[in-house]
Formats: sequence, C-alpha cells, structure tokens
Amino acid sequence: MTTSVASFSFNVNSDNIDLLSHMHNNYYMRYFLFALALSFFFSCKTPKSAGDVKLLEKESTFNFITSDELSDVLSNAKRNNKLVLVDVYTDWCMPCKMMDSSVFMDQKLGEYVNEKFVSYKLNAERGNGPELANHYRVKGYPTIIFLDQKGEILTSEVGMVSTSEMWNMAEEAWSLGGLKQL
Repeated sequence: MTTSVASFSFNVNSDNIDLLSHMHNNYYMRYFLFALALSFFFSCKTPKSAGDVKLLEKESTFNFITSDELSDVLSNAKRNNKLVLVDVYTDWCMPCKMMDSSVFMDQKLGEYVNEKFVSYKLNAERGNGPELANHYRVKGYPTIIFLDQKGEILTSEVGMVSTSEMWNMAEEAWSLGGLKQL
C-alpha cells in the first residue's frame, strides 16, 4: 500500500506500520499541545485588583462584585435580603472563559440572579481565593457555589455549567435558602 503524507510518498508494509502510526500521532500531538499552549497564552487577561466590595467591569449581565473578604459579600447579601452566588475561577481556565462569554451573558438569567443573589467572582489563585477555595473544598475550575447568608453551601457544581443548569442551580438554591423577596 502506498500512502501520501504532506506530499511525501512511501511504501507501507506490516513491518513499519507501527512506526509510521507512532510518528504520525506524535507529530499531531506536538502540534495540538503547541496550539493549546498558544491559546492559553493569548487568552490570559491581567487580573482586576481586589479591594473593598465593588462592581467589576461590565463584562456580563451578572452584577459580579469582588472583595478581599467573604464577610463583606455576606454582609452585602444580608443587607439586601439576597443569597450569594460564587464563581470560583482562574485566569488560565478555558471553561471559565467560555462561561463568561455564554452563561454569564444571558440577559434573563442575569436579571433573575441579580434580583435574588449577590454574585461574587473569586479568583482561586489570587488574594483571598486560595483560602476560600480550600475552605469550600474546590477541586476544579470553574466551580459554582450558592451560599446562604451565613456562608453555608446550598448547592455547588464543579466544571462548566450550561445556562439551563445555572437556572436550575439558582432556583434550587433560592428554594433551599428560605428567603422571602422584599
């Protein structure tokens, strides 16, 4: 059998088929890893600084806040009769970025969440992130955590969730949280 690869032709027999298969797979694996490394390099953003509770730049329909202290976020939730949604992410996490550009851009979901939850974006590798990620036993990114006003977990999910899954989580958390909307 004669095979043509990248305009090179050579004969293939049963003795060298394993070697060719290995070389072919190895070439594509290197190409894939190189492309993956480039995508991570070019997709990273400079992190936003954390300080007192403040709104993040308008990048989604969710009104995400950032804070150095979870207690500030919980106080905000109590003051506004809301529960807490925590998006635990990292700068290098591609599924996190995909959620930022899809789930967190959904207008109706954003309106629902903004009405009932204080949304908190937590970088697991910066500021108070490592401590809180450890406290809530975060095992992967993204991790979505819904908390009551005391900081207790109502529901959580590791990994990318769809818009419909986020709706279900938010409704479940709201029903478990036992708050009455003002």
